Amino acid sequence: MISCLTLAAACVRDAAENRWQAAREKLEHQASALLTWHFIGTLQTNKVKYIAPRFDWIHSVDRLELAVALAQAAERAGRTLNVLMQVNVAQESQKHGFAPEICLEAARAIAGMPSLALRGLMTMAPQVDDPELARPVFRALRELRDDVRARLSLAAFDELSMGMSQDYPIAIEEGATMVRIGLRLVNP
Repeated sequence: MISCLTLAAACVRDAAENRWQAAREKLEHQASALLTWHFIGTLQTNKVKYIAPRFDWIHSVDRLELAVALAQAAERAGRTLNVLMQVNVAQESQKHGFAPEICLEAARAIAGMPSLALRGLMTMAPQVDDPELARPVFRALRELRDDVRARLSLAAFDELSMGMSQDYPIAIEEGATMVRIGLRLVNP
């Protein structure tokens, strides 16, 4: 486990966790205040009360029920959360997220929720041996983001969280603004 102080000393300004249990210990350290925290994992509504007061970004808003719970918790905490809608672009049954065809309406609903700032989209590409095979998924997410932003006139809807340690170069070529490279940090 890389410490918050080590990350901050290396000029890393953003850190992410995908499980509350793993994040809790890190967030207790004073050095965690030096970082902007992103929650990137599947989020159950019963964990929202822990996540909303402590994280700055939620990448995995995969259903309207979760968005409502986050908005309520953020309002109680007196803060605004940056959120990304998780989209199941590849429509894999084992993955979470909005279906691409309902993103426009879901984005309209989330953008109107108090205490949430809808900032963009996130996807998890299929795990493939050749990272190039993930390109169509990343391209589709970028095109979806651009379409939703134009149709809803959302000026700050510009983020794309996509790409992981094995395929992030392709994601960046397709417009990723945020990548998840945890394994690269641990095993460069």
